[in-house]
Amino acid sequence: MTIVDRFNASPLEALLWALALLISVVLHEYGHAWVAIWQGDDTPTKNGRFDWNPARYLDWTGILLFLLIGFGALGYVKTQPWKYRNPVWGSFAVSMAGIVMNIGLVLMAATLLRTLETRVLPFGLDLERSLGNAAMVGGVAYTSSLAPGWVLYFLAQLLSLNVILAVFNALPVPPLDGANALAAIVPGSLGASLRAHLNQSWWLLFIVIIFLREPLGHLIFTVQSWVLNLLF
Repeated sequence: MTIVDRFNASPLEALLWALALLISVVLHEYGHAWVAIWQGDDTPTKNGRFDWNPARYLDWTGILLFLLIGFGALGYVKTQPWKYRNPVWGSFAVSMAGIVMNIGLVLMAATLLRTLETRVLPFGLDLERSLGNAAMVGGVAYTSSLAPGWVLYFLAQLLSLNVILAVFNALPVPPLDGANALAAIVPGSLGASLRAHLNQSWWLLFIVIIFLREPLGHLIFTVQSWVLNLLF
Protein backbone atom coordinates (compact mmCIF):
# COMPACT_ATOMS: atom_id res chain seq x y z
CA MET A 1 0.00 0.00 0.00
CA THR A 2 1.43 3.40 -1.01
CA ILE A 3 1.26 6.55 1.09
CA VAL A 4 -1.42 7.87 -1.31
CA ASP A 5 -3.59 4.81 -0.63
CA ARG A 6 -3.06 5.26 3.10
CA PHE A 7 -3.97 8.95 2.94
CA ASN A 8 -7.16 8.21 1.01
CA ALA A 9 -8.14 5.61 3.63
CA SER A 10 -7.32 7.76 6.68
CA PRO A 11 -5.32 11.03 6.57
CA LEU A 12 -4.47 10.88 10.28
CA GLU A 13 -3.26 7.30 10.12
CA ALA A 14 -1.25 8.09 6.98
CA LEU A 15 0.51 10.97 8.74
CA LEU A 16 1.24 8.84 11.82
CA TRP A 17 2.57 6.05 9.61
CA ALA A 18 4.78 8.50 7.69
CA LEU A 19 6.11 9.96 10.96
CA ALA A 20 6.91 6.50 12.32
CA LEU A 21 8.65 5.58 9.06
CA LEU A 22 10.65 8.83 9.02
CA ILE A 23 11.86 8.28 12.59
CA SER A 24 12.77 4.67 11.80
CA VAL A 25 14.71 5.45 8.61
CA VAL A 26 16.55 8.46 10.06
CA LEU A 27 17.65 6.60 13.20
CA HIS A 28 18.66 3.58 11.11
CA GLU A 29 20.95 5.78 9.01
CA TYR A 30 22.13 7.71 12.07
CA GLY A 31 23.24 4.38 13.55
CA HIS A 32 25.41 3.71 10.49
CA ALA A 33 26.91 7.21 10.67
CA TRP A 34 27.60 7.10 14.41
CA VAL A 35 29.41 3.76 14.30
CA ALA A 36 31.39 4.77 11.19
CA ILE A 37 32.61 7.91 12.99
CA TRP A 38 33.37 5.84 16.09
CA GLN A 39 35.49 3.60 13.87
CA GLY A 40 37.48 6.60 12.62
CA ASP A 41 35.68 7.47 9.38
CA ASP A 42 34.85 11.19 9.19
CA THR A 43 33.00 10.86 5.86
CA PRO A 44 29.48 11.18 7.37
CA THR A 45 30.52 14.39 9.13
CA LYS A 46 32.11 15.85 5.99
CA ASN A 47 28.99 15.00 3.96
CA GLY A 48 26.71 16.62 6.54
CA ARG A 49 25.12 13.30 7.48
CA PHE A 50 25.74 13.31 11.19
CA ASP A 51 23.20 15.65 12.75
CA TRP A 52 19.55 15.61 13.75
CA ASN A 53 18.21 17.16 10.54
CA PRO A 54 16.25 14.24 9.06
CA ALA A 55 16.39 15.67 5.54
CA ARG A 56 20.15 15.07 5.42
CA TYR A 57 19.69 11.30 5.66
CA LEU A 58 16.98 10.91 3.04
CA ASP A 59 17.33 9.72 -0.55
CA TRP A 60 14.78 11.83 -2.41
CA THR A 61 14.88 9.72 -5.58
CA GLY A 62 14.22 6.63 -3.49
CA ILE A 63 11.40 8.40 -1.68
CA LEU A 64 9.77 9.33 -5.00
CA LEU A 65 9.92 5.68 -6.09
CA PHE A 66 8.53 4.64 -2.72
CA LEU A 67 5.58 7.00 -3.11
CA LEU A 68 4.88 5.81 -6.65
CA ILE A 69 5.40 2.04 -6.41
CA GLY A 70 5.71 1.33 -2.68
CA PHE A 71 9.43 0.50 -2.81
CA GLY A 72 12.60 2.56 -2.78
CA ALA A 73 15.78 3.29 -0.83
CA LEU A 74 14.59 5.89 1.67
CA GLY A 75 17.93 6.93 3.10
CA TYR A 76 21.66 6.43 2.90
CA VAL A 77 24.93 7.33 4.60
CA LYS A 78 28.14 7.09 2.59
CA THR A 79 31.17 5.69 4.43
CA GLN A 80 34.77 4.83 3.58
CA PRO A 81 35.64 1.40 5.10
CA TRP A 82 39.35 1.87 4.43
CA LYS A 83 39.32 4.61 7.10
CA TYR A 84 38.05 2.28 9.84
CA ARG A 85 40.45 1.51 12.66
CA ASN A 86 39.64 -2.17 12.16
CA PRO A 87 38.46 -2.74 8.58
CA VAL A 88 36.88 -6.15 9.25
CA TRP A 89 35.20 -5.44 12.58
CA GLY A 90 34.44 -1.86 11.54
CA SER A 91 32.69 -2.92 8.33
CA PHE A 92 30.65 -5.51 10.21
CA ALA A 93 29.72 -3.09 13.01
CA VAL A 94 28.74 -0.26 10.65
CA SER A 95 26.63 -2.64 8.56
CA MET A 96 24.80 -3.99 11.61
CA ALA A 97 24.35 -0.61 13.33
CA GLY A 98 21.17 0.30 11.47
CA ILE A 99 19.58 -3.07 12.23
CA VAL A 100 20.52 -2.76 15.90
CA MET A 101 18.91 0.69 15.94
CA ASN A 102 15.71 -0.78 14.48
CA ILE A 103 15.69 -3.51 17.13
CA GLY A 104 16.13 -0.82 19.78
CA LEU A 105 13.10 1.04 18.42
CA VAL A 106 11.06 -2.19 18.52
CA LEU A 107 11.94 -2.62 22.19
CA MET A 108 11.19 1.05 22.94
CA ALA A 109 7.78 0.93 21.24
CA ALA A 110 6.94 -2.34 23.01
CA THR A 111 7.98 -0.89 26.37
CA LEU A 112 5.75 2.15 25.87
CA LEU A 113 2.83 -0.04 24.79
CA ARG A 114 3.28 -2.24 27.84
CA THR A 115 3.49 0.84 30.07
CA LEU A 116 0.10 1.86 28.67
CA GLU A 117 -1.20 -1.62 29.64
CA THR A 118 -1.85 -2.42 25.99
CA ARG A 119 -3.52 -5.68 25.09
CA VAL A 120 -2.49 -7.31 21.81
CA LEU A 121 -5.39 -9.29 20.41
CA PRO A 122 -5.28 -12.14 17.87
CA PHE A 123 -4.35 -11.63 14.24
CA GLY A 124 -7.29 -11.00 11.96
CA LEU A 125 -9.64 -9.77 14.69
CA ASP A 126 -12.25 -7.44 13.22
CA LEU A 127 -12.03 -4.38 15.44
CA GLU A 128 -14.20 -1.37 14.69
CA ARG A 129 -12.28 1.86 14.09
CA SER A 130 -14.94 3.69 16.11
CA LEU A 131 -13.33 2.41 19.30
CA GLY A 132 -11.38 5.43 20.51
CA ASN A 133 -8.85 3.44 22.51
CA ALA A 134 -7.98 0.82 19.91
CA ALA A 135 -5.88 0.54 16.77
CA MET A 136 -5.41 -1.98 13.99
CA VAL A 137 -1.93 -2.41 12.48
CA GLY A 138 -0.99 -5.27 10.20
CA GLY A 139 -4.05 -7.30 11.16
CA VAL A 140 -3.25 -7.00 14.87
CA ALA A 141 -5.52 -5.20 17.32
CA TYR A 142 -4.03 -3.05 20.09
CA THR A 143 -6.30 -1.85 22.89
CA SER A 144 -5.70 0.18 26.03
CA SER A 145 -7.80 2.16 28.48
CA LEU A 146 -4.87 4.51 29.17
CA ALA A 147 -4.25 5.97 25.71
CA PRO A 148 -6.25 7.17 22.70
CA GLY A 149 -6.30 5.16 19.51
CA TRP A 150 -3.94 7.45 17.61
CA VAL A 151 -1.20 6.97 20.23
CA LEU A 152 -1.61 3.20 20.05
CA TYR A 153 -1.58 3.36 16.25
CA PHE A 154 1.66 5.36 16.17
CA LEU A 155 3.45 3.09 18.64
CA ALA A 156 2.17 -0.06 16.94
CA GLN A 157 3.34 1.25 13.56
CA LEU A 158 6.72 2.14 15.07
CA LEU A 159 7.02 -1.43 16.34
CA SER A 160 5.80 -3.04 13.11
CA LEU A 161 7.87 -0.89 10.74
CA ASN A 162 11.06 -1.53 12.67
CA VAL A 163 10.48 -5.28 12.67
CA ILE A 164 10.09 -5.03 8.89
CA LEU A 165 13.19 -2.86 8.48
CA ALA A 166 15.30 -5.08 10.74
CA VAL A 167 14.31 -8.31 8.96
CA PHE A 168 14.52 -6.86 5.46
CA ASN A 169 17.90 -5.19 5.97
CA ALA A 170 19.32 -8.36 7.58
CA LEU A 171 18.81 -10.33 4.36
CA PRO A 172 22.18 -11.33 2.84
CA VAL A 173 21.22 -9.73 -0.47
CA PRO A 174 23.23 -6.81 -1.94
CA PRO A 175 23.08 -3.92 -1.26
CA LEU A 176 21.32 -4.62 2.06
CA ASP A 177 23.11 -4.44 5.39
CA GLY A 178 23.07 -8.21 5.83
CA ALA A 179 25.11 -8.69 2.66
CA ASN A 180 27.64 -6.07 3.72
CA ALA A 181 27.97 -7.62 7.19
CA LEU A 182 28.44 -11.10 5.69
CA ALA A 183 31.03 -9.88 3.20
CA ALA A 184 32.96 -8.21 6.03
CA ILE A 185 33.46 -11.41 8.01
CA VAL A 186 33.88 -14.00 5.24
CA PRO A 187 37.63 -14.67 5.04
CA GLY A 188 39.95 -15.19 2.12
CA SER A 189 39.28 -14.84 -1.58
CA LEU A 190 35.56 -15.52 -1.19
CA GLY A 191 35.17 -12.55 1.13
CA ALA A 192 37.23 -10.36 -1.20
CA SER A 193 35.05 -11.41 -4.14
CA LEU A 194 31.86 -10.65 -2.22
CA ARG A 195 33.11 -7.21 -1.24
CA ALA A 196 34.18 -6.46 -4.80
CA HIS A 197 30.74 -7.25 -6.23
CA LEU A 198 28.49 -5.68 -3.59
CA ASN A 199 27.96 -2.44 -5.49
CA GLN A 200 27.29 -4.23 -8.79
CA SER A 201 24.63 -6.61 -7.50
CA TRP A 202 21.55 -4.42 -7.02
CA TRP A 203 19.68 -6.63 -9.49
CA LEU A 204 19.61 -9.44 -6.90
CA LEU A 205 17.45 -7.29 -4.64
CA PHE A 206 14.95 -6.67 -7.43
CA ILE A 207 14.77 -10.41 -8.08
CA VAL A 208 13.98 -11.02 -4.41
CA ILE A 209 11.32 -8.30 -4.35
CA ILE A 210 9.67 -9.34 -7.61
CA PHE A 211 9.84 -13.13 -7.40
CA LEU A 212 10.14 -13.82 -3.67
CA ARG A 213 7.68 -11.26 -2.34
CA GLU A 214 5.33 -13.88 -0.87
CA PRO A 215 7.93 -15.90 1.11
CA LEU A 216 9.55 -12.64 2.23
CA GLY A 217 6.19 -11.40 3.49
CA HIS A 218 5.66 -14.71 5.28
CA LEU A 219 9.08 -14.41 6.91
CA ILE A 220 8.34 -10.89 8.16
CA PHE A 221 4.88 -11.97 9.39
CA THR A 222 6.42 -14.92 11.25
CA VAL A 223 9.07 -12.76 12.91
CA GLN A 224 6.50 -10.14 13.88
CA SER A 225 4.26 -12.83 15.41
CA TRP A 226 7.22 -14.17 17.37
CA VAL A 227 8.15 -10.67 18.57
CA LEU A 228 4.60 -9.93 19.72
CA ASN A 229 4.36 -13.26 21.54
CA LEU A 230 7.72 -12.63 23.19
CA LEU A 231 7.09 -9.02 24.23
CA PHE A 232 3.41 -9.23 25.12
